[in-house]
Amino acid sequence: MRYLKNGTCKASNFACNPREGWAISYGHWHFVKRVPMIGLVFNSYRYSVTTQAHQRKAREELKRAGYVIALEVNTVLSLDAPFKDVLRATIKHHETLAEQISDRLDGCTRRIKASTLEMLNAELVAHLNKAMTLESLLTSVV
Repeated sequence: MRYLKNGTCKASNFACNPREGWAISYGHWHFVKRVPMIGLVFNSYRYSVTTQAHQRKAREELKRAGYVIALEVNTVLSLDAPFKDVLRATIKHHETLAEQISDRLDGCTRRIKASTLEMLNAELVAHLNKAMTLESLLTSVV
């Protein structure tokens, strides 16, 4: 990885600047962005195996530079898309995951261990809480 004077680190098909608050994969997919009144937003969507490596490098660079991710989203959308669209897509992602967990619970509560049931319930609640938090953030952003 090369480090430029302006704080940008570059590698093959990847660039990141923790000071300016951005990271980009393949020149078009922005997955770190500084958003006013929120802070650093990190898109953890696993776009490709290579992009996962880019995300890992960006996390390392942000941590090394002492920056903290304020919000993590999970959407196929690049973070250069309108932020409210990114939030809506992430809300949909968490609602879909919660629905899938709920369906699993409905279909097999008799056949799974109590510890697994507790874990799935906790995961369900976590996704619903994340969706509700993002909904309230969305209303303040829009």
